Amino acid sequence: MKPQDFLKPEEVKNPLLKISEILTMEEKNNPFEIFKDFFRYDYSIIDWRDNLQALFLGIARDSPYHMSDDPAKHLSCISEFEKLIAAGYYLSTPRSPNRDLFLGKASEVDEANLVPPSILTIGDKWTNLHFLPRFLDKKEILNPMICIEDFFRLQDLNEWVEILRKWSNTCLSEQTFNSTWQYDDIIIDFNQFNKLLEASFLIYLREFLLAEMDEAARRIEKEKRVEEELVKIRWFFSTYPIAWSRTILKTLKEGFFSSDVKYAGGSPGEFMHSKCFIIDLINSADLLLKHMVVPDPTINLEACHVFIPKEGNLFQIELNDVEQYPHHLTGEEIVDPFQVLFSFFKLSSKEGWEDLLDLAYIDCLSEYDLLERTFDDKTFIQFDYLLKFLEACHLIYIREYLLPRMEEESSNNCRGSDS
Repeated sequence: MKPQDFLKPEEVKNPLLKISEILTMEEKNNPFEIFKDFFRYDYSIIDWRDNLQALFLGIARDSPYHMSDDPAKHLSCISEFEKLIAAGYYLSTPRSPNRDLFLGKASEVDEANLVPPSILTIGDKWTNLHFLPRFLDKKEILNPMICIEDFFRLQDLNEWVEILRKWSNTCLSEQTFNSTWQYDDIIIDFNQFNKLLEASFLIYLREFLLAEMDEAARRIEKEKRVEEELVKIRWFFSTYPIAWSRTILKTLKEGFFSSDVKYAGGSPGEFMHSKCFIIDLINSADLLLKHMVVPDPTINLEACHVFIPKEGNLFQIELNDVEQYPHHLTGEEIVDPFQVLFSFFKLSSKEGWEDLLDLAYIDCLSEYDLLERTFDDKTFIQFDYLLKFLEACHLIYIREYLLPRMEEESSNNCRGSDS
């Protein structure tokens, strides 16, 4: 259905006014965007209330009086308010595809549905009370579309635009309102304009602003979770450096396929203690994939992207420490270690890896091959992938946690020396 079908010729009382004079074709197709733009740029609902009040006072004066700072901005405000009226008309039209989004949809009334979040208020002098509806009743607060539909039952689109323009012209002239105007009608129209304003604000608040705030809150929560898991991964490699943790996994692999007792470290207890840390590393990697926006893998690899530089100096790199280099990753996997993590959890679930580690640690420390079993290719692949997984986590730790903090520290030191 085309937007022009919403407005039938028999509904237009004033043929001199065409809807195309107010809205572009793009705005007709998406009138919700007008609500968003109306309150997002230049003016808040508090400013728009002041503008309507200025318009109301201006028609009673016999000298020019305008909204905002100058006549040009006054005319711009009138144009924007005409768009708001037209957008409301489109939403209230039975043929509008957006109408059902609000009609009959009651929102539970609470502070979040009535006032913007405190971080978005426009100054210390405003409190939440200034944002609360003043002209709407309870039903209209629950469902602002009721107010907008009643607005156009009272008068049609052309009549409302004509009233607004007449008020605007009177404000900018040296004449007061015409004696033929009924003062009661002026009060009613003024109240209706305010009701339309507040209903539109509630639609904007519920459908756009709060949705964006929810998305921002989810993004912040994800960033917080990512930071927490990166800290855990950092703690793992500070406790079990890559060379030592690689030795542990190699020992597990050898012991799993051997009947001899094998362990790494000073004692079996110390070796067994490492299991819970490896399981924690797997859990952190799993959560990292769920919450992190995986970065673009096309980086220009440097030595500092592959192994840890000396502590406190980003550029003094231990080039002879070959144990820090990945031994089990391909060139592509070194460039994009996140793909190793995806493949790791595709090969087996988090619980499946934990079961394999439990079995491997028990078998390594057993004097007898109590677990008689046959090995398939997947079992060999799993142990190889444990080593790949370990090295991929180490690269991610270096690139996503260590280097950004070292660069920040280096930058702060440079600024300190300059001062």
